[in-house]
Amino acid sequence: MDRTRLRRRVTAVIGVMGLLAALLVALTAAPAAATPVPPSTSNCTYNGSPSAVTGVSAGTSISVSCTGMPASATLALAQASPLAGVADPASAGSGFADQTHIVIGSSDAAGNFSGTFIVHATGDVTNPFTPTNANPAATCPPSQAQINAGLVGCALAIANVATLLPVNTATLVFGTPTPANPTLALNPNANIQAGNVLNASDLNTNGFWWGAPLTGAPNAAVGVPGFSATVGGVTATNTLSASPTAFCATGAVGPLCSGKPANTLVPPALSGSITVPTPLPPNGTVSVTEPNTTPVGNQGSVTASATVTFAGAATLTASPSSGGPGTGVSLSGDNWNSQGGPVTVAFTTANAGQTVDSVQLTPNASGHIGGSITVDTVKEAQGPNPLVATQGTLTATAPFTVTALSSSCETTGSPASCSTNQVITQPVIGVQPGLTVNETGLNVSMAPITLNGSTQTSTGNLNQVEFIDKRGTLVGWSLTAQFNGNAFTCTPVGGGTCPGKDAQHNTIPATNFLMKSPVVVCRDAGDPSTVPATPPSCLISDVTQAPGNTPVPGPGGSAVSLGASATGGGGGSFLINSSISLLVPAFVSAGNYSNTLNITAT
Repeated sequence: MDRTRLRRRVTAVIGVMGLLAALLVALTAAPAAATPVPPSTSNCTYNGSPSAVTGVSAGTSISVSCTGMPASATLALAQASPLAGVADPASAGSGFADQTHIVIGSSDAAGNFSGTFIVHATGDVTNPFTPTNANPAATCPPSQAQINAGLVGCALAIANVATLLPVNTATLVFGTPTPANPTLALNPNANIQAGNVLNASDLNTNGFWWGAPLTGAPNAAVGVPGFSATVGGVTATNTLSASPTAFCATGAVGPLCSGKPANTLVPPALSGSITVPTPLPPNGTVSVTEPNTTPVGNQGSVTASATVTFAGAATLTASPSSGGPGTGVSLSGDNWNSQGGPVTVAFTTANAGQTVDSVQLTPNASGHIGGSITVDTVKEAQGPNPLVATQGTLTATAPFTVTALSSSCETTGSPASCSTNQVITQPVIGVQPGLTVNETGLNVSMAPITLNGSTQTSTGNLNQVEFIDKRGTLVGWSLTAQFNGNAFTCTPVGGGTCPGKDAQHNTIPATNFLMKSPVVVCRDAGDPSTVPATPPSCLISDVTQAPGNTPVPGPGGSAVSLGASATGGGGGSFLINSSISLLVPAFVSAGNYSNTLNITAT
């Protein structure tokens, strides 16, 4: 072959050098591994090393000795920047090879080859590295940024001039390159429970996960294993991976270069997750190690740690700690599993034939729960009745006492309502001599009715209700009334059972009860004679008064208004009163008829 044709073939070989993602296999193998480029099975040493020559500099002489080469073949040796192996598009890789200092040699009839190559370095006067690409990033030795991305050396590649195929390669390691230490960030990193999934990423913009720059890790196709992770020294399952390095040349099309300007070096990035072992390890130190496929460092070199904080004991608080029917109980707690699903909070003891009330609260990312539950004495047994929160194996208890009735309440906004109770008692007196019991305090006594064969109306007055809105948010309010039961039930005077054969004879429908004339007034009228004038405790113009002669239903109907204030007003102190009446059928049995009236502020 004449020199002109040989030069054209050598120039074509430089095009082959653009395939340095394959030629730089030396960067993805352990230093002791041979580096033939498939399908070649050649076996070469470079200054006695099968894959990497360390400590080189400009002018270093590399003695190349190979077996298993094509017989009597013309071979070319060329040096390239490591960017050739990660260039996007791949066709740009040829521009990172030094075409000026190619060495040409030949194998013998047995496929043996020997030759000498002089290392070139960027800026060296005698042996300058001269890549086709004038890009200043195309240097030998690589820059520190390239070393931090795992590109720790330049490539020395051998290609068959006749077939334009690469056959073997080695890594030229200049001096003692030291990549930056990797970094690790975990989310979440506090209130951690056994079984939690920790999402891993780079702590900094560049995480320096440099162990497998050309292939990424794991990469089963080229034999690169996956990451290992421990929590508190205990092996933890993981889905960790590191992306390969990329250099975005003009016209880049790969996903790593999407949105990146030309001449951008994209370092490896960590992603994936770690699952905290069960049972919980002894401490929260999380260590992650990437396999090291470079000729720098050892298999434990690419590692980073971060610390997570384990959760304390789960807690539950309830406020107030006691209350009667309709009482809204504010719930809160901490140290719950943010990844463990809802926390169920329920009373402990139910009345016979009933199931206690319960609520499900979802922990936030910090493991905090918040919400409310309402006391229902139909379901919840009176007396000590703790609230218990459960989530898997986690549990916490808050003391609570269920009382018969509630005569006062106060709310700070969670829950957004509270209720008081009044027991309406209607004595119905038979013709024969009987007893009338008028209770005080919570009880409202109606005028006794003596059965006379006709339907009669009993009258009375609600116990005065004081209502105070001191929130200052002026979001308005509503006062409503509704009976606990759908009917007034009979309790015989003197004990025993009422004589009626069925509910029609022993009950009075709740809707027979009328709120005759509900009215809301300011608790304090003010005093215009003082200097300055003392204003009233409210602006009564803020209040929408409720209509009169309104039947009050039980749970089968909707609560009726005792008064309301719209958003933008309603602050201050109020008194609520109303005359009341109850229509008593002629056919009911004698006894005391009672029902519990819930007065609710929202």
